[in-house]
Amino acid sequence: MWQSHRRCRCKSVFTQPGPEADMNTQPRMRRRGSRRDGVMTGDEVTFLGYVNWLTDGENEFPAFMPSADTDMTLIGIGALTSTKRNEIVITKYDLYQPHNDAQGRAVFEASINKLLGRNDLRVVPLLRVEDRSPGPGLSFQEFRTLWKPPILFYGSIYRADKEATVVREMSIEEYRAQGGAISLFGAGRSN
Repeated sequence: MWQSHRRCRCKSVFTQPGPEADMNTQPRMRRRGSRRDGVMTGDEVTFLGYVNWLTDGENEFPAFMPSADTDMTLIGIGALTSTKRNEIVITKYDLYQPHNDAQGRAVFEASINKLLGRNDLRVVPLLRVEDRSPGPGLSFQEFRTLWKPPILFYGSIYRADKEATVVREMSIEEYRAQGGAISLFGAGRSN
């Protein structure tokens, strides 16, 4: 799920990934905003976001949660998680290709895996949201004290029939400090 409540600057132009893409250059990282925000800058894109660790009951895996002032700045941005290593790849998807259903995600995954010569990258889809709001008829003060954030259910990257939930979140810097890798593919940068 793309979060849209934190500042993010994203240029609208991506370079098309190709064999000349430098996959060994590290993007610059800066801390901004709250504890979990991080900025990742490639040649043509700047991301602000954080990493959620998810569990499907058997496996834990990371998922990048970009954030922006509006959803429009995130149009065309996709994140994939490796099933073999502690790695997230951020790239672009074709705006005219369906990507909100299982078939569209499979096509996106296959195209990025093929371009990178891999077979382990998977999209982490948001499957459903369980609302836990206290309901109507309360004063704002009562609502604020009773409100709980919704529970987000994601798809597992290991099994299509399993759901995953958030077990912890961390900044990009914390994720990297614990051995995680985030690569920008198609923006001319990676690490």
